[in-house]
Amino acid sequence: MQTLIVNRKYLLLFSLLSLLLFSLMIKPPQIEPTDNSIFVYGTLKYSIVRNVVCLCFSKTSKVTLENFRKEGLNIVPSTGDRVEGKIIYVSDRELHRLDRYENIPINYRREKISIGDDEHFVYLLNQ
Repeated sequence: MQTLIVNRKYLLLFSLLSLLLFSLMIKPPQIEPTDNSIFVYGTLKYSIVRNVVCLCFSKTSKVTLENFRKEGLNIVPSTGDRVEGKIIYVSDRELHRLDRYENIPINYRREKISIGDDEHFVYLLNQ
């Protein structure tokens, strides 16, 4: 019985030391500049989708895109209409992941649009 207790203590000590050494080997994530802003109006409005797709936990802001309307999975120019969405801010790496998610250039293309005084990327369905 005494041997079993000693072995458990060593096992616990070994496990804790292993965790400590492993955590020291892992480098903390580098914070990348979020130089890219994207207007999102579909599934990417939801943080859970963005977190899974691009591993991004970026800040967002709600916006309304004037003179566009939703048409299925796309938005199209339409005078007087509006599309509710969000602006997300991502790094170059995260932008590349989003491009893969949107299957550029096969399904979507990325273009610049103006919202207020700022320009943002938007994904538009290829016709």
